[in-house]
Amino acid sequence: MKHLFEHEFLLLKQSKVFLILIVGLLLVMLYSLTNGRSYYQKQIDTITELKKKEADTFSTLKQDFSADTTTKEGNKKFWKTAEASLAIFDKKINVYWTPSPLSVLSIGNRDIFPYYQEILPISLYMRLFKNEISNPVLLLSGSIDFSYVIIFLVPLLLIALTFNLVSYDQESRISALIDLFVSSRITHYGFRFLFYLILTGSLLGLMFGMALLFLPPGFSFQSWATLLLVSFLYGGFWLGISFVINMAGKSSIANVSLLLCGWLLFTVLIPSVANQYTLYTYPVQTEKFTSTIQRVQLTGGESEMREVLSIFYRKYPQYKAESDPEELLFSRAYLAKGQLNDEQGDRLFASLCKRMDLKNRVLNAVAFIDPAMYLQHVFCQKAQTDLADYLSYVRYVQHYNSAVKDFYFKRIYSTNILTISDYENSYPCYNF
Repeated sequence: MKHLFEHEFLLLKQSKVFLILIVGLLLVMLYSLTNGRSYYQKQIDTITELKKKEADTFSTLKQDFSADTTTKEGNKKFWKTAEASLAIFDKKINVYWTPSPLSVLSIGNRDIFPYYQEILPISLYMRLFKNEISNPVLLLSGSIDFSYVIIFLVPLLLIALTFNLVSYDQESRISALIDLFVSSRITHYGFRFLFYLILTGSLLGLMFGMALLFLPPGFSFQSWATLLLVSFLYGGFWLGISFVINMAGKSSIANVSLLLCGWLLFTVLIPSVANQYTLYTYPVQTEKFTSTIQRVQLTGGESEMREVLSIFYRKYPQYKAESDPEELLFSRAYLAKGQLNDEQGDRLFASLCKRMDLKNRVLNAVAFIDPAMYLQHVFCQKAQTDLADYLSYVRYVQHYNSAVKDFYFKRIYSTNILTISDYENSYPCYNF
């Protein structure tokens, strides 16, 4: 075994093609890591700006509570902030899907789905899906990140190195000589493939080690190690296929043709068919979603407004007011009508999430027969850039919007007065 390893090592050392392939792979890997880190940093910078904007807004709000109400402008500022029925219409919420440090390795859905949005408590569904939910160009080509290099390029390197490991000996007529000195051809070539498995592990160790230089603080070392292990097993899968095809005794051209067909099957054909199937079976058409959600309209006068409030109080008795003063009637009825409309939005949203969950389950099931898809799913799961994490985000936004709405409704349907203490002690904190 030692002599076989030395033989393979000397062959690779003398090969300029091998050196070119390794250098090319490492250069693409460095680009992919730079690209992933720039995506991460851009999104972190944007979210940081949003947080600063929220802090500035709260600072301005505190100042408005201290405005001089003896002046017309000061009085307007004060009541626009202290009167809950006015404040809710002026309250824009910035929500965001914060990237994890490991998203540097796998951009996943972060370049397809929106990672930050501005919403209004009274019209969540009018804004939540106004951004395109899927970019068809990116869905087809994706972004070159570290996972792309591991999933697509490493197998090609292994195919290039091993496709003629047996056929070369046959075509150069030294296989008969080998048979005279070895007791088992399978053992002989098995050890030669073992050398390339060790080489694969060393190369992946180098690549993942270099990736550490690009990862921001706070990443999970356990997840990083899991990705390294699964990537190594993925490389072993391709070497296993190459070994089986080589041992079939075909020519070099036949070997490389079969291996490239296998690469296309697992990395392109099966994922494409699976995605097309889920696309048509579980369609996600947010344009129909947003067009179904109608703007609030109250055109029937006082009788309509009181009827809307009567229905609203029956469904939400926690907000039932002792009376509805004329000056608050329209605001209360408008918000009540909006909440009743949101019930339809909630049902549509639940249906949309269910379809996306089913789509995700089908793709996960297919991934168990396709190592390329499986590795991609593992990368996205560990990097928290998969569809499941995005769904968690939008569900949290729905929950948070309801909490903010409840904050205002409790006051609008009672005293209609807000204090700085309310904001400091009771306003919901965004924490996704």
